[in-house]
Amino acid sequence: LIPFEVKSIQSTSNEIPYGVNQLKAPEIWARGEKGEGCVVCILDTGIDTTHPDLADRIIGGKNFTSEGSESDFTDRNGHGTHVAGTIGATENGSGVVGVSPQAKLLIGKVLNRHGSGDYKGITDAIRWASDWKGPNGEKVRVINMSLGGPVHDQAQYDAILYACSKGILVVVASGNEGDADENTME
Repeated sequence: LIPFEVKSIQSTSNEIPYGVNQLKAPEIWARGEKGEGCVVCILDTGIDTTHPDLADRIIGGKNFTSEGSESDFTDRNGHGTHVAGTIGATENGSGVVGVSPQAKLLIGKVLNRHGSGDYKGITDAIRWASDWKGPNGEKVRVINMSLGGPVHDQAQYDAILYACSKGILVVVASGNEGDADENTME
């Protein structure tokens, strides 16, 4: 190894991830828009409820899998926690910052530790999120699903239309591979 010298150790960071910068989130934050008052429902593998960048953002959750009780929406896979961080990691002077660092996160665990689920669980979660009301009358404004399946499911499609009819923006994955073009978002 090349000899090296430790000049300093940084125990905290407030990193803005590449994707968050690519979406030009800092420019939107400069206008005072950081997601305050917005509830985003993430339908995925759950969330690490003790994560320092996420714990204060979580407003509630429900488990739609057979893994644990209905009230256990703990992420045993990691994907849901990653997605939650991209969306709403808080601005706390350490770790990363999400696109909407002041948004509240409602968690629907629809995929188990292996990243598998079923259409019924996802459909039930979409309807649950669409009808959910928070402790102060909050309603879901966005449903995020970073998941996919091999076939069309009419009940799930109808649930998405139901969410849209309630004014909810439904965001779904269109592929995680990207197109390898850095200029796509520009």
